[in-house]
Amino acid sequence: MEEPASKNGYLCINCNAPSSSLYQEYSKDVIRITECVKCGEVVDKYVEYDDVLLIMDLILQYIGAYRHLLNNTSFKGNPRLAVVFLFCGAYNKWIDRRIYHGEALSRIYDLEWNFYQCLILTMLEFIAFDVVILAFAYFVDNDRGKERLWSIAKCSLTGFYGNVFVVISIVWQLHSEWMYRILLQIFILTSHVQVHRTVFSHRSVGVAFALVAVATVLQQTLLYYAGACFFWLTQVVPASSG
Repeated sequence: MEEPASKNGYLCINCNAPSSSLYQEYSKDVIRITECVKCGEVVDKYVEYDDVLLIMDLILQYIGAYRHLLNNTSFKGNPRLAVVFLFCGAYNKWIDRRIYHGEALSRIYDLEWNFYQCLILTMLEFIAFDVVILAFAYFVDNDRGKERLWSIAKCSLTGFYGNVFVVISIVWQLHSEWMYRILLQIFILTSHVQVHRTVFSHRSVGVAFALVAVATVLQQTLLYYAGACFFWLTQVVPASSG
């Protein structure tokens, strides 16, 4: 089993071979990108790229871009970004409810209560997904160090970055288009597969896909029962108070 990049320095974005450096600086104006001793390619071409180009390659789901971000930079998943993804995901679910229920959610109280529900559901969604990933790391990969598990948890949440596309849906009025919603879910699932191909680099693509599939099934099952519980509370509490 390969050691984490934090122990071996850096990893080649092409073959995952360890490297002691990404580039060599001979002088202020002379820098040479390190070549991989295993595959002969440049270890990490993204050290020369602007952040905008990196983001574009992440959106295009290039595995090299994920490997650069999660292995060869100080970014290992940011809890503050996870909060942004959380609220974007909650807002996305809230819009879904407004479209589905229509005028039934026209009151301010109903709108506020439903947003809180969506926020809790999205939080459960994140937790359920991470629980499966961490269980795999702990019991199957024997990654039992606290630092390693914390890094895996943060990287796993990075796969939800597709939730920020809710901003695009607001600007372009796409939130009511089912094709947009289907494509968004496909994008998020693909992002998760690429993230876990990077995190568990010694595993095959099939393992990453199966891991994401299991996590998604558990996630959706939990959301179903949590949503049913909220529906029950919505029906029972007003009836009892009346």
